[in-house]
Amino acid sequence: MKPRMIEDKEVDTKARELAEKLRAALVSIGVTVEASRALRVIESFASLQPPEHDTRMYWLRMHLGGRGGGYSVKPGNITLNMQKLVTALAGGVLTAAGIAAAPWSAVFGALVIWDSLYSAARVDLSEEDASVMWTLWRRRDAEHTVPHDGLLASVNEERARHGRHALSEQQLADAVAKLRRIDAIEQSSQDPSRWWLREWVRVDWS
Repeated sequence: MKPRMIEDKEVDTKARELAEKLRAALVSIGVTVEASRALRVIESFASLQPPEHDTRMYWLRMHLGGRGGGYSVKPGNITLNMQKLVTALAGGVLTAAGIAAAPWSAVFGALVIWDSLYSAARVDLSEEDASVMWTLWRRRDAEHTVPHDGLLASVNEERARHGRHALSEQQLADAVAKLRRIDAIEQSSQDPSRWWLREWVRVDWS
């Protein structure tokens, strides 16, 4: 039982660390959330597997022929699932002061965590960027894709519903560029006229 207790403690510590990152991100856009609520948001979309403490060989993953290099799979990992977060927010499961007024504020915090854990390139994210991500998830089809056409109108419809100003075409383009840069979305390989949303990302945790 002792190893299990060690793992539980490490998971709890990591979850609280992520919750503090979330709180800091929300404070930067004027939203204050209690530590317990921030932790609840983290638990709604992050799955943590603790590092293992034995000695073993781990895989090195790479493309065929080594193209593009590779990376080692470390003992533990964090899986972030954006769909679970948006579903919880849309269903009213996560209600807190500030978040209820603009549900994508929690998406903003999630994107900041996503970027800090997964992306090598730092990207300045904003609430506007998060509202675009929120809209994409709300308007996705069964294949997790959304057409390029009409996206601005959809985003501004969502923003108006929550008392936010409309975005310009340039602001939308900038937001989409940021989301692509951190690999939250990409152009659909099946239909270049649509965006494909990455449902989850797994990052190494050592």
